[in-house]
Amino acid sequence: MPLTEDSVGKYHTPETFAGQIGAKYKLSIELQEGKRYESDYVELLDVPDISELEADTMTKPATGTNAESSGYQFYISTKPGTSEQKYYKWDVFEDWEYRLPYRTSAYWDGQVLTQIDPPIPYKCYKHTQFNDIYISNTINFQTNYITHYPLNFTPNSMKFQLKYGIYVRQYALSEFSYNFWHSAMENNLPDPLYSKQPYQLIGNLRCIRNPNETVFGIFEASAVKSKGITAYLTALEAGYDYGCHNDIVLAGIFPQDLMGLPPGWIADAGGNLVLLTNERCVFCKFNGLGTGIRPDYFEENGLKNKQ
Repeated sequence: MPLTEDSVGKYHTPETFAGQIGAKYKLSIELQEGKRYESDYVELLDVPDISELEADTMTKPATGTNAESSGYQFYISTKPGTSEQKYYKWDVFEDWEYRLPYRTSAYWDGQVLTQIDPPIPYKCYKHTQFNDIYISNTINFQTNYITHYPLNFTPNSMKFQLKYGIYVRQYALSEFSYNFWHSAMENNLPDPLYSKQPYQLIGNLRCIRNPNETVFGIFEASAVKSKGITAYLTALEAGYDYGCHNDIVLAGIFPQDLMGLPPGWIADAGGNLVLLTNERCVFCKFNGLGTGIRPDYFEENGLKNKQ
């Protein structure tokens, strides 16, 4: 099954492809100069559902290097798994809403005024992934599920000004993959009292022509279960400065009122009509690298779970 590169270094399978639980897969890579790499065969594992995401307000006390910090601590619990499902990994993403100061509904090209329907979204949503490694296992548990495992702590900031949430993807790991990520965590420990001497992380990829070549990375296969939760705090920080201070106040929006003005977007700024010439003031992607598409799991009020 060939993979398609949709951006630099990012490949995906065709939309018609779906992995089968219990089947075994391997990854083959061929470079332009002819070198070939392969992974071991990896069984695609099933994974239990997420039973609950929880969020508790918490104040972390000050330390020698960090000030006292209030925010949300997020936790995850799983439903019972089979005897083979002992190792887990989570990818954690955060989303938050921010709003542009203008409501844009028309564009002036210097000659013609064109209405924009539907209007350009002014509610924006930022989506990022945490770089931390989140893994756990049930090796020493009497029951084969995880309860109240701590994920990320998010300190209070302007991210909570409107809506904030996290979205979690849950995977099952083999024992080999779990040990790989556990070693990666040890390598990343910032505390010199508890961290080990950094060492190379060798995964399951190898060079075909030269088995002695060191190859970094790991190929894994798992079903995915996901869930999101929204959380609300009163933001402690001041609002975001959108950098939109060069608008042109308009007396009207008839073509004769706009003649001689540069191309730009017509917007409502709290009752005043203005001409915007900076994309940063109009589009979410140019202001905060966000999108106008609201996350599916976001709710209007309270703490909500959505599968």
